[in-house]
Amino acid sequence: MAFLLKYEPRFFKEAVGIPIHDLTRIKTHLEALAQSVRSFSHLPLKEARFRGIYRLRVGDRRVFYFIDWKLEEITILSVKHRSEAYR
Repeated sequence: MAFLLKYEPRFFKEAVGIPIHDLTRIKTHLEALAQSVRSFSHLPLKEARFRGIYRLRVGDRRVFYFIDWKLEEITILSVKHRSEAYR
């Protein structure tokens, strides 16, 4: 069963400057994540203050998300270029 994808407003603000080709790839990866969330390899952020937040690598972009296992929702928090992602 697929999880529901929810998007934070910050994601849309950050996505404005991203080329359409990259946005298409991001969308494809997020849909694949929602379809197979239980078998997907989630990469958590290492700092304690980011506990429960995962990252998805899509080319030069990093997509940050949170999974609510009880509600079966994935909240997409942010998308950043890799050079800016971990600052």
